[in-house]
Amino acid sequence: NKATLQEIQDIMKRDIHWYDWEQYQAREITNPKGATIKEFKPPQSIFMLLDICVPGNREAFVTMTAQLAQTLEDGFIYTMLWKHVRNLLIVKSGVPSAAVPAWQKLKLMAQAQRWQQDKLLGFYEGLARIDQTIKTSSNPYGIKKSLDILACYYL
Repeated sequence: NKATLQEIQDIMKRDIHWYDWEQYQAREITNPKGATIKEFKPPQSIFMLLDICVPGNREAFVTMTAQLAQTLEDGFIYTMLWKHVRNLLIVKSGVPSAAVPAWQKLKLMAQAQRWQQDKLLGFYEGLARIDQTIKTSSNPYGIKKSLDILACYYL
């Protein structure tokens, strides 16, 4: 969206710090004042976690989640997982987003085939319950332990 990009560029003319981990890459943003832009990508291990999120990989998933939680915030792990499972559901429904690159669609389709529709939907609903309980302060376990419990049930 050119209008959004223009707004971002206008904001960058001011003396502030701006962080957006999802929508833009450093090469897409120009800064006429010559400020240094640094791009920090999430570690590859988070993507490995997303790749092993399939039934039958419970132990590997729980182990990798524990490893990631040592260096990444639990909320970040949860958010990446939530978005990934949502994409799996979309692909499994047969209506993939046009915004998803072809290589990623193929990868998602292969992973989605390893899930039964009801199990994948249940996993997603479990993620939604975690979100609700975190936001209402009614989760006695926290994000990481809740993900482990969810994985034990569905993976």
